Amino acid sequence: MKQTGNTILITGGTSGIGQAIAERLHQLGNQVIIAGRRQEQLDRITATNPGMQGLRVDMTDPKDITAFAATVRERFPALNVLVNNAGIMVPEDLKTGTDAFEIAERTIRTNITSV
Repeated sequence: MKQTGNTILITGGTSGIGQAIAERLHQLGNQVIIAGRRQEQLDRITATNPGMQGLRVDMTDPKDITAFAATVRERFPALNVLVNNAGIMVPEDLKTGTDAFEIAERTIRTNITSV
């Protein structure tokens, strides 16, 4: 991949590694689109990185993903790099009575099937 002049979509771009990747690639002169669940995070990051775009998507919702993909194709036809970074890690404590199956299912939906 060339380091500049790309159109890059980064899922999970609103915190941690995804945000750091997005900001660095943006600084290098790429068109960066970040995707995440929390609109306020998208707004905060794009406000501090002029030119960066933010799109809200719930990567656990197939209908939301389908609509998101259509929006990306329409708005960013030059897209040539995808960073699949969306993921969650939920601490589980079987002694607290939490629904371990629900947590596992949500983790699988986000980390595996959403990609």
